[in-house]
Amino acid sequence: MYLEIQNYLEDCGAYVEKQLNSKLLVIRAEYYIDLVIRMEDEKSREKVIREVRKFFRENDKEDVFDEKQVGKSLMNAALDITTLVVNISALISPVNTIDSALMGLLKK
Repeated sequence: MYLEIQNYLEDCGAYVEKQLNSKLLVIRAEYYIDLVIRMEDEKSREKVIREVRKFFRENDKEDVFDEKQVGKSLMNAALDITTLVVNISALISPVNTIDSALMGLLKK
């Protein structure tokens, strides 16, 4: 799974930090959110994308939003990611384990 996530992120133009401990995967939060969205089924993904688009619009950054590269759009827009996660968390399905891990990290 580590290699698949790494390949996915590199295909999106992101990078994965290499650690001495090969069990650690360190990625930017923006790409983590992108990964959470990609793990959703089509119907849920569309709802989440609409909410993300609304978030960009509310912050006058809609011109940099690309629904195919949400992580890169978030980096380019320099928006508050925590607020976005709170906004989309209710739309993410409870079986999305990547989202559950993200919410666990944010609550600490």
